[in-house]
Amino acid sequence: MEKAYKGMMGGYAVWKEGDEKHEPTHKILTNDEYDELQRKIRSLKNQLDNEKTAHSNDVAKEQQKSVADHNAIVKQANEAIENANKRAQKAEKERDEALSLNVNLKRICKENANAKRGIKPKKQHSGFVIVRTQEARDRIPLKKGFEDRRVYKTTVETPYSIHLAIADVEPSAWDDGLSELFGSAWTDHNSNNLSGALNEENIHKNFIYRQDWQTGKNDLWEIVCWHTKPITMAKEA
Repeated sequence: MEKAYKGMMGGYAVWKEGDEKHEPTHKILTNDEYDELQRKIRSLKNQLDNEKTAHSNDVAKEQQKSVADHNAIVKQANEAIENANKRAQKAEKERDEALSLNVNLKRICKENANAKRGIKPKKQHSGFVIVRTQEARDRIPLKKGFEDRRVYKTTVETPYSIHLAIADVEPSAWDDGLSELFGSAWTDHNSNNLSGALNEENIHKNFIYRQDWQTGKNDLWEIVCWHTKPITMAKEA
């Protein structure tokens, strides 16, 4: 490789060491030097292309891995949801079966209890029978002391066997038969809220504000209902 400068006639002349009249502006390559330079350029270009290809492949692999990871997570989540739904369906089926068994058990108990007591028709009758009703006194708490009020206690014999747990039959007692004996019920009778049962809104209604469960003479549960108005005993047929 030699240094050169452009001459007056447009050609190029080799610049000699110590030539102060001219300043080298170009470099002249031999064919071999030029070919070697082109080879290096091609090599670098190929190397750059290879690095670009490798980088693109790495990016593609990472994208595929990301998609695969995402799909795996989605699949795992879907499997967990499916399993949860299966467990929920199984629990609902078991609950429905238990409820059905409980309904059938109460129906059988009612029919047996009605037959034992001579109540007809044994299948249609609710099996709830008033044993006795009486006047009683109860108290309403005041800021200072109490206020006595006249209330009523009615003992109702149910068709539920004492071998059934109260917790299993109490929630449905109102719909099963108490509603036929009383006009309306205090929805939160467990709170023993006589004040609420006697408020102005409920003054004309007969509210059960308390229920006490006890065993009866026929091995059946009885409910002592505390309520706000008297009821009339039905005549036996």
